[in-house]
Amino acid sequence: MAPKGRFKQSFAVPRDDLWDALTACLPTVTTRAAFYEATHRVEWTIDTTGFMWAQTMSASADEGPDNTSVLAMTGRTRYWPSMLAPGARARTHRTLAAAINAYLANPPARKPAPRTGGDYFRTWNGQEWSVEPPPA
Repeated sequence: MAPKGRFKQSFAVPRDDLWDALTACLPTVTTRAAFYEATHRVEWTIDTTGFMWAQTMSASADEGPDNTSVLAMTGRTRYWPSMLAPGARARTHRTLAAAINAYLANPPARKPAPRTGGDYFRTWNGQEWSVEPPPA
């Protein structure tokens, strides 16, 4: 069993395909995230509404056995726990996993444009993840 606050789901696709799907579907749960390309990991913050402490979420595309991959997602708060936090993490995981399943079931005809290497904070501009901040 996965540790508390950690979600895992296997996919019958190579790791790079899951990473493409993860980055393409991430706008369903956030519009600002830190990307760590080398480790196929992304971090973002959820629930900054004031109903509970903000939670740092992390998702990664990991290698699985026999050319499969695993979506691993965790969430944590820097402060004390909230009774609402586990539900928010579970909703985020369900939303992201459903979007990834839909993406992999019907992949786009054209692969997404490769992101430049390196670790960058990016913002979703409605069409792609951009290193440039949105216009004020």
